[in-house]
Amino acid sequence: MTKFEELCQSFGYARNSWFEYRDKCQSFGARVVSGFLKFLEIPDSAQMRAASPEDVKTTRNLPENLCTWAKLDADGRPIPAGRFDAIRLEEDGFWHARFLLTVYEQPNVFPYQPLLLEFAFKPSGADFRVRLSQDESEIMVSEAKQDTFEALNNALLSRIQNYFKDSTDWERDSVPKPRKIGFTSGKQ
Repeated sequence: MTKFEELCQSFGYARNSWFEYRDKCQSFGARVVSGFLKFLEIPDSAQMRAASPEDVKTTRNLPENLCTWAKLDADGRPIPAGRFDAIRLEEDGFWHARFLLTVYEQPNVFPYQPLLLEFAFKPSGADFRVRLSQDESEIMVSEAKQDTFEALNNALLSRIQNYFKDSTDWERDSVPKPRKIGFTSGKQ
């Protein structure tokens, strides 16, 4: 084997390692979101599915799916995205997962409120370090321990409920705009 062939082989190993790392992280992010939706007991018919820009327009019509993957456009506004665009490695070295969750006071009654939820995570040995915002401590989650997912679900639910408790700018009859909970500085 020539030195160049060794170099090409090293390149192939590096790419394969990256893809394994990426797939592991994206799978973890998807597992956290699907676990959170099950934790909330959202009906399966209203859970995550592929989305198009028409799915999350801010109109008076309640979206058919209450949850969709999201990314931020160039102006920082959330737009529907596929899972691979919604779970991205960012400059801070953490993977960021974003999704829109729509809540309401009563089913099929205006108003409803889309929420942009974001969490960041990174592998740490066999576990993952998860942050719900820049100013909160990390939560260690082990894929082998379901109780660590329960702790994360409870922390995320508490964060959302505290956001509602502290928010004072509810507009009763206006078109709802997505509210950001968690990280807000991401570019994707």
